[in-house]
Amino acid sequence: REAPTKFTQQTDALWSSIKEPTVWKPALFMFLWQATPSSGGAFFYFMTNDLNMGPEFLGRAGLVSSAASLLGIWCYQKYLCDVAIKDILIWGSVLSIPLGLSDLLLISHANRALGIPDGAFVFGSDAAASVLGEIGFLPVLVLAAR
Repeated sequence: REAPTKFTQQTDALWSSIKEPTVWKPALFMFLWQATPSSGGAFFYFMTNDLNMGPEFLGRAGLVSSAASLLGIWCYQKYLCDVAIKDILIWGSVLSIPLGLSDLLLISHANRALGIPDGAFVFGSDAAASVLGEIGFLPVLVLAAR
C-alpha cells in the first residue's frame, strides 16, 4: 500500500517541476532545436556521388567537426560564460543563418568560382557549424541545469 502512495507523490513532484517555466521553456527549446528536419541524408548522397568524397575524407571531416566542437566548448567557457544567455541565443541564431546557407555555395559549386576547393570548404563549413552549434547550445544546457 505504501508503494502506490510513494509513486503518486513522486509523480506529483515531477509534474509540479515540469510546470515551472524555468524547466519547460528550455526543455521545449532543446526539443525543437533537435527535432528540426535536416538534409543530412541528401547532403551525404551529394558529397559521395557528386563530389566523390570517400569514407576516409568523411571520417576526417567528422574528426575536424568533433575537434571544433571542443573548441566551441572552450570558447564558451573562456569568453562567453558571463554573457547573458539571451544575447548568445540571439547572436547564435543570427550567425547560423548565413552559415546554414553556406552549403548552397557547395551545392551550386560557387565555392570553386571563389577559388575554394570542395574539401577545404567542407572542412571549414563543418568546423564553423560545430563551434557555433556548441556555443549556441551550451547556454540552454546551463539554463536547464539551473
